[in-house]
Amino acid sequence: MNKLNIHNFWRSNIFIILLFAIVSVISGLLMYRSHFIEITFDIGFHWQRIYEIHDSITHGYFPTMISENYFSKSGSAVMSMYPQFNLLPMVILTFIFKSLINLYNVSFIIIVFFDLLISYFSSLGYNKNKRISFIFSISYVVNTRLLFYYCGVAYSIGTVTSISFLPFVLFGFLSLLDKNKWVELSFGLSAILLSHVISFGASIMLVFILFIVNIHEFKDRKKIFALFKSAITTLMLTSIFWIPFVLISIKNNLNIPRIDYIAGDSSSTIFSILDNKVTSSITLIALIGLILCIVYYRRLNPKLRQLFWTSIAFIIISSSLFPWHIAGSTFLIHLQFPYRLNIIPQLLLCYLFAEIFYLIIREQKNSFVIIALVSLATLCLQMDAQKETVGNFSNRPESVGQNIGGFYTVARSDKEFRNIINMKASSTDYYPQSSLNSVNNIIDSVAVYDKGNKLPVDSMGNGKFSFKISKNISKLTLPFLYYNGIDYQVKLDGNTVKGYSNKNSMMTIDNVDKGEHFVQIIVHKTKAEMISYVFFFIGLVILLSEAFNVLLKKIKLNKGK
Repeated sequence: MNKLNIHNFWRSNIFIILLFAIVSVISGLLMYRSHFIEITFDIGFHWQRIYEIHDSITHGYFPTMISENYFSKSGSAVMSMYPQFNLLPMVILTFIFKSLINLYNVSFIIIVFFDLLISYFSSLGYNKNKRISFIFSISYVVNTRLLFYYCGVAYSIGTVTSISFLPFVLFGFLSLLDKNKWVELSFGLSAILLSHVISFGASIMLVFILFIVNIHEFKDRKKIFALFKSAITTLMLTSIFWIPFVLISIKNNLNIPRIDYIAGDSSSTIFSILDNKVTSSITLIALIGLILCIVYYRRLNPKLRQLFWTSIAFIIISSSLFPWHIAGSTFLIHLQFPYRLNIIPQLLLCYLFAEIFYLIIREQKNSFVIIALVSLATLCLQMDAQKETVGNFSNRPESVGQNIGGFYTVARSDKEFRNIINMKASSTDYYPQSSLNSVNNIIDSVAVYDKGNKLPVDSMGNGKFSFKISKNISKLTLPFLYYNGIDYQVKLDGNTVKGYSNKNSMMTIDNVDKGEHFVQIIVHKTKAEMISYVFFFIGLVILLSEAFNVLLKKIKLNKGK
C-alpha cells in the first residue's frame, strides 16, 4: 500500500469507527471474561431504578413519578428525584440480553465505544483536525476514570453518562464563542442534567468560568442571542426532570441524602496517579497534559491557556487545599464528594494533551506511527488497571446468604445479582420526613389499622395489595408512601375510594369490611407533568430544527466547492 493510500485510510472515519470498536472491546475484555459483577456502592440502587422502568414497560404503562415494583414497593419518589434519561439505553439492553452478568459487562464496552465516538466527533466539529480529535478521544475515554465510576468504588452510572456528554459542553461553548453555534452546548447540558444533577452543576461552573473570562466577546448581539437560545432550549428539554423534581420538593418535607463531613483529595493521590491506580483523581495522561501545559505554556493560544487555568482552578477546588471544612457547612455539603469535580480537569487536560502532543509531532515524518504507539500505550495502561480491578474482586466472597448485597462482594450468577436487585431497600432517600418511623412496616409489608393494630399484606407490585381481615375496620394505612403533588387514585375491590395521607405520610383508606380484599393504587399524570412533556417536545423541535438547518448549510457549502 503506497503512502497516499495509507493517509486516505487514516483519514477515513469508517476506519476510525472500526478502530474505536476494537479498542472498546479490549477495554472491557478482562471484565467480560471474569464473568462476575463487582458489588460496589449504589449498584443495587441504580439497577432497581433500571428495572423499575423495565417492569413498567413490560406491564404496558409509562413509568410514573414513583417506584411501585422496587425499593420495597414503597411508592418512593426516588424515580422523580434522580434523572432517568441515562438509564433508558440500559433498559433497552435488558430486553436484548438474557444474562444480567453479560449485560453488565457488555454495557461497559458499549459505553466506551459511544464515548469514543462522541469525544472524537465533538472535537472534530470544533477543530477540524482528525489527529488531535483521535488523540483526545483515546486519552479522555480509555483510562482508569471510567473504571473508577463503573466498578471501582461505586456504580455511578450518572457520572459515567455525564463523562460521555461533557465534550459537547466544552466544544459547544467554544463553538458558540467562535461561530455563534449553540446546538452542541444545549444538547450537552441537557443530556447531563437528565443524567446527573451534580455533574450538571460542575458543567455549569465550567461554562460560567469560560463565560466570565470571555465576557468581552459577548458585545456581539448574535453571540448573546445564541447563548440565550441555548439556555432556553436547555430549560425546555430538561423540564421533564426539573418540573416534577421541583413540584415534589416544594410540596413535601423530604429526607434528603446527607453526609456529616466533606473533604477534598489529599496530596497523596499524586502517587496513585503515577502508579496508574483506579482512583478518584485525574488520570496519568491528564497529569502529563498538565506538565506539557507548563512546559509549552508560551506556545499555547489564549483559548488553550484559559482551559489550562480553568483546570487548575477545578483541581484546587476538589482538593484538600480548598477549605471544605468551612464550605461543608453550606449547601455545598450536597456535593458529598469533591472529587466529583475532577471530571472537568480530566476533560480539559486530556484535550490540552492532544493539542500540545500534536503540536510537538506534527512536523515529524512518522507522526502517524507516534500517534499509534501513544494510543497503544494508553490502551495498555487501561488494560493494566482493568486487570488490577478484576483481580481485586476475583477473590472476594460471593454475594449470597449473609453477604447478599454486601459491598465489595461479587455476584457470579444471574440469580445472585437478581436477588440483589430484588432486595427490600433500607434506603430512605427522599422519603417524606414524617414517614421515617414507618420504614419497618414498609420493608415488612405490614399495614396498620384502627389503633395501631398490624396486618400483614401481600405487596404485589404495580401499586397492588391483597389482604384478609377478620373484622370491619374504620381506618387502614397501607405500607405505601403518600406525596403531596402526586395524583393518586385508589381502588378497593375495583371501586374507587378516597385515599389520603395520615400523619406519617402513608396511604390511608377508610371503612374496610371483613373478608378478602384487593387494593390498587394508580398514579395519574399531573397537569405539571403534561406541561413538562409539552415543553420538552417544543425544545426538541427547536433543537432538531437548528441542527437540520446547520446540516443543510454544510451540504450547500460543500456543493459550492
